[in-house]
Amino acid sequence: MNVYRIIFADNEAISCTIVDHNTVLNGLYQYEHKNGNLVYAIINAKNEDNALTIANFISTEIKQKLFGTDFLN
Repeated sequence: MNVYRIIFADNEAISCTIVDHNTVLNGLYQYEHKNGNLVYAIINAKNEDNALTIANFISTEIKQKLFGTDFLN
């Protein structure tokens, strides 16, 4: 597995790059947000497409936590 760094703007992934192979990550992903706006995520994934799929999941997760499930419908 590779470690990817995803950069966000308006909770949409705008950049996906492989991080140094010596990076150790506890769990599948970690992310930082400010008031519900994602800044970045670090993700363990098989490939870039998989990392972007997880990034979309994280974006949905943040919206659910902050605004509830009705916001997504």
